[in-house]
Amino acid sequence: MKVYQGSCLCGQVTYEVRGLSKDGAHCHCSMCRKFHGAAFGTLFTAEHVQWTSGQSLVKEYVAPNGTIRTFCRECGSSLGFRGEGRPSEPDGSCYRDIG
Repeated sequence: MKVYQGSCLCGQVTYEVRGLSKDGAHCHCSMCRKFHGAAFGTLFTAEHVQWTSGQSLVKEYVAPNGTIRTFCRECGSSLGFRGEGRPSEPDGSCYRDIG
């Protein structure tokens, strides 16, 4: 099983993703584009995510549509979201395959 590591920009919030599922997706809605400052956000299900440090630094923003976006309190990096029918999931800050 592959293991991926991810973090916020300052490195204080870290996580691992084990065994990515076929539920991963790219979202290009206007909220995801603005949140990431990119053409899309890459998403994967939370059941494969384990926070490894800094979980107390994760803050939430509730968007007008009810989606909860998470970010690092220290550096502002986007980390994930929860929405109707979807659990919390880091999105787009995975950077290293360690498996």
